[in-house]
Amino acid sequence: MKKILVGYIINGTHSGIDKYLLNFLEQIYNENIQVDFLTNKIVDTAQERVKKYNSKLIEIPRLIHPIKQYKEIKRICKEGNYDIGYFNISEAYNCIATIAAKKSGVKKVVIHSHLAGTAKQNKVKIWISKVLNSIFKKILYHYGDLFLACSKKAGLWLYPKKIVESDQFHIMYNTVDTEKFKYDEEIRGKIRKENNLEDKVVVGHIGNFIYAKNHKFIINMFSELSKEDNKYHLVLIGTGDLLQEIKDRVKEFKIEDRVTFTGVVNNVNEWMQAMDVFILPSLVEGLPIVGIESQFSGLPAIFSDTISDEVIITEKSRMLPITDIQVWKDKIKELSGNKRGKAELIDRALNYNNEHMKKQFEIIVK
Repeated sequence: MKKILVGYIINGTHSGIDKYLLNFLEQIYNENIQVDFLTNKIVDTAQERVKKYNSKLIEIPRLIHPIKQYKEIKRICKEGNYDIGYFNISEAYNCIATIAAKKSGVKKVVIHSHLAGTAKQNKVKIWISKVLNSIFKKILYHYGDLFLACSKKAGLWLYPKKIVESDQFHIMYNTVDTEKFKYDEEIRGKIRKENNLEDKVVVGHIGNFIYAKNHKFIINMFSELSKEDNKYHLVLIGTGDLLQEIKDRVKEFKIEDRVTFTGVVNNVNEWMQAMDVFILPSLVEGLPIVGIESQFSGLPAIFSDTISDEVIITEKSRMLPITDIQVWKDKIKELSGNKRGKAELIDRALNYNNEHMKKQFEIIVK
């Protein structure tokens, strides 16, 4: 039996990485493979979910205790006799597990970059993160055998250019359940009716309320847009540390009646049907799977130009600078005038189907 140790999962639903890792587990599962996950805190619901695949969560110290974390991961690798270590990270200084795995004799160490920059929340932390990342990216690759990223931009953030241009580097595209997200007029009508959106033009955003998602920009821009025309309504799906701050900002602009905060929902695909335009003005991303899902649902999508252009998979979608609110307003007005319907995909969209994903996973487990 081949044993794979994977890092890191939070609770199974917290982030795109969590969802990606669970999909990885489901896609590669068979009686000859065992996958275990490192986590900072075991959540019962996530433990139960992976248990049906004969997998388990293993708790380790947080990164703020580097020596403890290193020793524990090294012990886990040796006692578990793992063949492959597969570590999904966003900054090169989160390299302890890769070093511990390699030092403990794990034969194949795979590193996967999921972000194309730092997601820290103030200028000092951003500067520190960038400096540390630039230092540790010169160290990290020495402890890997295979280097993955969700986009080339995310690869260049975590690895030296010579690695990204080598045969050891591969872009991993996340899969999308295309049937689940394809446009459905009946669901659109249902969600819009239930939420009093029937006569509105719905601008949607999905993402955790964190600095990198740039919710302040969204509220500033939408405040001006909605005052020009009150038919526009903003739907924000997700939760996070900055949720209350954004709610307060909405009150400050007196647009509470034009903004819906849904919290975490289990029917994101249905909410996408209710939208007319999807926006993602992130300060930093790897390659946001929610942006891909929105386009498969037939939504015109607008992305910040800080995101890799690999995210564009339909002719309707656009990339704009986040330095000019006016161009976002104009593009929303233009794209929301299009009638919702079936997604008109370009060739790049084929990268996101299940068949392609299974082929990609083979390079990890072989």
